[in-house]
Parts: sequence; structure tokens; C-alpha cells
Amino acid sequence: MQWLGEIKKKRKKDGRHVLNKGQFAMVKMVVERILEEAKELGEKGCIKSEPMRWLLHGGPGTGKSHVIKIIHEELFQNILKWNMSIEYQIVALQAVMAEQLQGDTVHHALGIPVFHKKHARVQGEEQRQEEVAKRVLQWRWLIIDEISMISAKLFGLIDEKLRDVVRNIGTNKSDETGVRPFGGLNVLCVGDFWQLEPPDGGFLGAIPTDFIAAARKYAAGAGIAHGQSLIWGGNAFGLQGITELTECERCDDPWLREVQEEIRNGKLSPNNHAFLHGRRTTVPGSWCNGKAQCNNADCQQLAKKGKNIKKNEECDDCTKERELRKLVAMKKNDARFKQEPFATAPGIFANNDIKYEINKLRAKEYAEHSNESITYSAAKDTPTADALKEKPDLPYDKLNWLQRHDRESGDLYGMLPLIRGMPVALTDHIDRSQEKNLLRGRRGYIHSWVLDNEEAKETKFIDGQRVLHKLPMGVIVPCEKILERAFGM
Repeated sequence: MQWLGEIKKKRKKDGRHVLNKGQFAMVKMVVERILEEAKELGEKGCIKSEPMRWLLHGGPGTGKSHVIKIIHEELFQNILKWNMSIEYQIVALQAVMAEQLQGDTVHHALGIPVFHKKHARVQGEEQRQEEVAKRVLQWRWLIIDEISMISAKLFGLIDEKLRDVVRNIGTNKSDETGVRPFGGLNVLCVGDFWQLEPPDGGFLGAIPTDFIAAARKYAAGAGIAHGQSLIWGGNAFGLQGITELTECERCDDPWLREVQEEIRNGKLSPNNHAFLHGRRTTVPGSWCNGKAQCNNADCQQLAKKGKNIKKNEECDDCTKERELRKLVAMKKNDARFKQEPFATAPGIFANNDIKYEINKLRAKEYAEHSNESITYSAAKDTPTADALKEKPDLPYDKLNWLQRHDRESGDLYGMLPLIRGMPVALTDHIDRSQEKNLLRGRRGYIHSWVLDNEEAKETKFIDGQRVLHKLPMGVIVPCEKILERAFGM
């Protein structure tokens, strides 16, 4: 294919190739599989050869998503004129991740229920399965991004679903031995199994339970074993191989890459740990990959002493680099907390118990830092007529409701702070359309709100704060993608 030769030679503005050696190898493999299928269709009128089931693996910044975009945008769309969700589909576990590649979530694309049990009856389930069957009617490729976040159980469900909905006639679903994995689709899994494993459902990167059954006290669930076998089961049943990306394309700082690789391997060196925390080290401040990057002979000799380096012993370049390497905040009043991008970055918490309180405290800090007032909107619980008939004393329970934690109240804040310009995020999918993509996790900014007609006369600010007596009629929150399309931001 001519395109393959062109993309191999194509370079970026900085002179580097658009695809490095490992990335090109993966793209070439996909092209060769497409050509093989095209040849079979031309000669035999059908595809009988074994589909491709492959893993594209690599650490952070190695360009895994870049490979997907090249395959998706340049090969599938521009060259083959294929359409997403017709000839191929890109999926990820989370909606925001899938949207970055113009794809869909695993659950939505394949009609897999999110929370209820596999065999539970769900209203409209049969109709949804018909819609899924129509969607996969012409699929030839399924690309699963961030595969490490997919549990073994869910991976097994993906296989079962495709085996079930892919039609028998006119597809590559079966061979002489039976139904192929994933209903005969070509499947490319992309991700990094060195990242955190899913909280439940089994880890695809773990040693299959069948291999260590004798060492286990309890056997893993059938769904977990099924999913793991699709990774480890060999050519006939599972993935056929792996392409490992090793060149870091995202980070230009060699020291940061060194630290990242050490942390990835669980072997953070004492000196790099000290650099991160702003402590004394036995090597000069520019030390990286076994040498002082300042190229100062005296600094190179300091490392041979094996003693903590004192102030003024190293050169100015090493001293400046040492300061830049202090990436761990050691004090709660670290000035970087109020600087971008940290100041408006999303918070990450170990669990939801503390999330609500900390977000309220961050809102107060944002108001103080931006010199904005805070308007609190109190949640309103209004019992329905039917509920009152069933339990007439329900209004007296309101005091107990107010004492409940926010996580026990549908994850809704009892007191929601409204501050102009404050960054917020959607907690549910509102609109999946390509024009809006208002998905869970989408960031936005509070622009303004519309008060109830009677509110403006009653509430006043006291020390920069006020509590509304009535819920606002609406809160205007422009989201990032909408702003980009409307104003080119």
C-alpha cells in the first residue's frame, strides 16, 4: 500500500518521524491484515483466515493513543473511507477517555449493563440487544483503549456479547473448530498493564488462576478466568502477540523519564527520591543517566565521593536544576498550590467519604483567591403526595435527612457553593451526541445563575457569603468542548 510507505517517511515539524519504529510496526501489522482480508474477499468472496487479536503495550508517553489516531483518522477514515461504528469501533471504559478518540464506552457500544447482574431482566433489554446487533453488523475491527482498566470479567463479557450478536452468515465468526473469540472480529487492545489494576472483576495482567489453582484457597469466578484466558490462552483462543512501545515521545526531560521508569519498575533510587523531596543527595543537581549533565568536571568528581553534597559545592547549573526537581510539596502552604495548572486541577481522592468536604473547602479557597463571593444553594427535599399517604409523619424525618452524609443522598451536595468562574465537572452523562458530548467528567466553569423571582429581594451577602432560600431557576455552565467549538478557545 502506497500510504504505508508515505507514513513511514513522514516527519513532524521538529524533524522527527510521525511514527517511530515501534509505532510503525503496529500500523504495518494492521495494514497487512486489511490487505489479507481484501485479497480473500477478492479471490473467495469471503474471509476465512484467523482474525488479528493483538496487544499494543507501552508506558506513559510512548504514543499509544497516537497510534490509534493514525489508524483511525488516516488509515480507516481518510484512506479506506470507513466510518466509526459501521466498519470499526473504538471503545474505552470511561466516556471522557473514549470521546478523546471519538469513540464510545464499552458498555454503551456493546449494550453491556453497568451495574445490574448479567442474567437480570431489564426493561427494554431485548430492544437494546437488537440495536447492538445492528451496530456490529459490519464491524471488522474493535479497538479497546486503556485495556488495563478493563476487568477480566468485563473482558469476558465483551467476548460473550460479540459471540452472541455477530451474525453467522457472511462473517468470519466461525471456523471448523467452532465460534472464534470476539465473534471473529479483529481486536486491538491498547494500554499499559503496569498501571493500577481494576478495583474488582479481576486483573487481566495477573497470572491466570488456572495456572496457580493449586496455590489458591478459593477459586476465581468463571467470568474472571474466562477474561484472563483471552489474554493468556494462546493463538487459538486468546491474543496472538504483543507490540511493546519503549520510546517516550511525550516528555523531553531525560531526568523525569528516568524517574518515571524507576517508579514504574518499583525501584526509585535514593538520590532521585531525595531530589523529588528537596533533600540532600550524593550526586550533583544535574545528575542523570549516570553523569552530571552540566559537563563540569568538578561536579562529576563530587559523585565519586559518595557523601551528601553541601551547598556551594556544585556549580550554578546544578543548583538551578536541583531546585526544579523539587516536585513534592512538603508544606501545606506551598505557593504552587495556588498556581496553574494545580489551582484548578481536578481533585483525586482515595474514597468518596472526604471528597465532598474537601471540594467545599476548595470552593472557599477559590472564592478567596479570585476575590469572588459565594452563593450557597441548599438542597430541598419535597415529599410527594403518594409518599405522604404512605407515611404521614415523613416531614418530621427531615432533620434526620439533613444529618446524612452527601454520599447517602444520591451524591448531591446538601449545600452547593456557586462561585463565578469556578471549575466544575459533570457527574453524569447528559448528552452523548458528537455535537455536545456532555459526558461524565467533562469540565466546565460556572458562568452565572438565574435566581428565583422572589429570591433577589430576600437574600443579602454577609462577609461575602449568602444562602439562597429557594433553588436557582438555572445555573449556566459552559463546558470546555462547547467553548472550543463556539469560540475556538
